[in-house]
Amino acid sequence: MSRRSCACSWAKFLGWARLERQAVLMRMTPPYIGFIIEESILSRTLGGAEVLKE
Repeated sequence: MSRRSCACSWAKFLGWARLERQAVLMRMTPPYIGFIIEESILSRTLGGAEVLKE
């Protein structure tokens, strides 16, 4: 299989996968996702000064 046909197959798969995910989210009973996180994560600093400037 050439690189081009492999890339084309991959692009088709990604397009199909996106449509499948979209169908799941648009159905009458969309998925429910819940998260449990530690309270300390709410005050944890992520990144440095450069990130905080943004």
